[in-house]
Amino acid sequence: MKKIGILTYHRVFNFGSLLQTYALQRYLENKGQAVEVIDYYPERLQKKRLLFHVNPKWRRPIWKMIVHLIPAVITRLLGYHMMDTFLAKYVHLTDKVYKTEEDLKKNCPTYDIYLNGSDQVWNVETADGLVDRVFFMEFLPEECVRAAYAGSFGKDSFSEESLMEIKKYLSKYSAISVRENSGLSILDKIGIKGGQWVLDPTFLLKPAQWREIETKTQLPKRYLLVYNLNRNQRITNLAQKIASERGLQIVNFAHSFVFIKGAKNIIYPTPNLFITLFENAEYVVTDSFHGTAFSINFGRQFICVPAPRFNSRLNSILELIGEPDRLLQEDDNFEIINRKIDYTEVEEILENERQKADKFIEKIINL
Repeated sequence: MKKIGILTYHRVFNFGSLLQTYALQRYLENKGQAVEVIDYYPERLQKKRLLFHVNPKWRRPIWKMIVHLIPAVITRLLGYHMMDTFLAKYVHLTDKVYKTEEDLKKNCPTYDIYLNGSDQVWNVETADGLVDRVFFMEFLPEECVRAAYAGSFGKDSFSEESLMEIKKYLSKYSAISVRENSGLSILDKIGIKGGQWVLDPTFLLKPAQWREIETKTQLPKRYLLVYNLNRNQRITNLAQKIASERGLQIVNFAHSFVFIKGAKNIIYPTPNLFITLFENAEYVVTDSFHGTAFSINFGRQFICVPAPRFNSRLNSILELIGEPDRLLQEDDNFEIINRKIDYTEVEEILENERQKADKFIEKIINL
């Protein structure tokens, strides 16, 4: 048995981030390993920084800021409560919370293997435009074993300065896998050899394992699920068209009180209910990577709408299952919308990829 410390984005009120953390931890534990998630909680993610944050475009006039801020604060509080509750119940965190690289250097937890999890850990845009050295394990002594499972750069291009810095850090890793196939191109560009493209951690658990932590709730018998992270009106319009054609009720994740008229609107469900909603949906419309991942894992019919940025992760998973056209570029392309996904073929692909992922994880455990 090895002691493994996972370092990933877990302190964010985002369903995908929380569930991929849980999935990787549980998968490793099922293989007989002792696992902790290093509780790295930098100031940029903390409540005191984010709770009352207002985008500059909403700051004037003052009434506009207030109208924007009130629902935003309420939903952020709900988000923090959801995150804290799930982490406390399902994720094995270190006793100490680490806020900075210096905190980790002074009191570094001891493991046999230090493992990056997934979810944009190497995306500089999520770290105030900087390369967060903690997510590249720079707090560790040189002799420590570093590895990455499904690490994500989040985008396809970086400045030359960032690339050189990333190369310096990743050169110390004993094994690297990435979540998007575009990540392999980045590794190749900086001269890192031997990288592997693997499934997001949420795919490591099969539907039966996810059902073990789902929450039962009263839902419409037949419904279309809307998971719209970017509050894109195009998604709402498309969902209403599809639901009307198929005779489905709409169930909507209502971020910051963004409701859909006539829908069952749910504000910040728990991650457990997130699982239930995807499992039972007849159709899903989303711009989310993890919304897409859970739709695929549960064998749902779905369509993706491009997000404003970071679409490489959607492209990657859709190409893997042979459905690249599901990233819908035109609203009226009902040939794609109505074409049924053959999940017999998809399951074969996923099973092969799970076996590859398992071999990579075994390689990490045996480092």
